Amino acid sequence: MKKLFSSICIAVMALHGYSQNIGIGNTTPQSKLSVGASSQFQIDSIGNIKKINNIPYSFPASQGSSDQILTNNGSGSLNWTSTSGTAWGLSGNTGTSSTTNFIGINDSVALTFKVNNSRAGFIDSSTYSTFYGIRSGNSNTGNYNTLIGYQSLWMNTFGIHNTGLFK
Repeated sequence: MKKLFSSICIAVMALHGYSQNIGIGNTTPQSKLSVGASSQFQIDSIGNIKKINNIPYSFPASQGSSDQILTNNGSGSLNWTSTSGTAWGLSGNTGTSSTTNFIGINDSVALTFKVNNSRAGFIDSSTYSTFYGIRSGNSNTGNYNTLIGYQSLWMNTFGIHNTGLFK
């Protein structure tokens, strides 16, 4: 009799608990799983994330395909977007246009390339200087300099109109 009574109590509690929300750090959870005092993180009854850090999100209903990334429209609606022709890949690209696709910057800050955290390339439109090579022009603050090769004029600090080649 005790086993039957215990089984009935567990079944009733399970059925009653089925419709309840669970809160961690929260006494009034707003979703099936809510974390934080004001439910800053929420998961709905089918396992979808509804809110992260108090920002509501709407995930796509299906998985994206190859070469797609998850993008946000700025209002929390997430969508799969194709990267074909819009992003540069590490293994090469096809179908790119030289007028719309490029590697570089859109402002007046110098473009710097690094290898092993050492400057290996530098193009500066404000000083009209271009350096290619590890530590090439490393100390340079002058204008109109073109330096090519390992440590080309790397001790030159303020010279102008220089062309330096490392042998």
